[in-house]
Amino acid sequence: MYNAVTKIFFSFLTFLVVSCGDSDKQKAEKLLIEAEKHIIAEDYDLALKLLDSIDVVYPSQVEMRRKAMHMRPKAIEGTTLNELEKNDSIIATLQVKYNAMSSSFETINDKRLVEPYIVAKKANKSLFETTGIQARITTEGEFYVISSLVGNPIKHTSVSLLCGGDEVTTASVAYDGDRNYRSGNTEMITFISQECDTLGVFTRANVDKLMTLRFNGNKSKSVKMSKDDISSFAITHEYASIISDLKSAFRRKEFLEQQLLLARDQIARTLDESMLNNEN
Repeated sequence: MYNAVTKIFFSFLTFLVVSCGDSDKQKAEKLLIEAEKHIIAEDYDLALKLLDSIDVVYPSQVEMRRKAMHMRPKAIEGTTLNELEKNDSIIATLQVKYNAMSSSFETINDKRLVEPYIVAKKANKSLFETTGIQARITTEGEFYVISSLVGNPIKHTSVSLLCGGDEVTTASVAYDGDRNYRSGNTEMITFISQECDTLGVFTRANVDKLMTLRFNGNKSKSVKMSKDDISSFAITHEYASIISDLKSAFRRKEFLEQQLLLARDQIARTLDESMLNNEN
């Protein structure tokens, strides 16, 4: 669609540029008139392209460029309002999903922990005493994973999920006594979002299938994941994605609202300048 509009725009622009018998001023004025028509028709993107082309194609036409500069914020206002409407629709959709899922999660705020975290209510809460993995979300909305291997230490540095003939593996986290922690016969690793996001995507794509968890170290150790473990892992990644998308959408909304204020301020200022010019 974008390519088609761009081709139409450049074809039209070429026609105006090569029109016989017209001076540069007349050609620039034609672009200005067409841009105004497109603003009225709410085709703001094409209007902006036409206005910008006046600067590029007719740099010597100062008067037409000034008029284009006065018209431009109106097109920006229109396109910004359209983008705000679309963004608000995205926020509303995500908010519905967020509200629908929030009751399936709880915040764990143990004084022994460095910081609280969000976890699915049906996730395995005895991770410190059992072998498995748990998906969590920080209070800032970041997805992360804890792996726990109890008994028969293998000094694991990564974990894999296997389903059918497919598998995904986290990044490798070397032993450091912090994120890769070992105590007696227990090994635990904290995988941050970029190290384990593929596990979340993989689980969501295979949530109704049997899945195996494999610990990778000096040797490997594999265990079957329960349906509840698979399900809670998948919905945690989905919930984290919704939180992340919501935050991005709200940041986008804030940016667009600032852009709208600037455009309206420019409209007011250029209107004042136009009135002064008319009085002179």
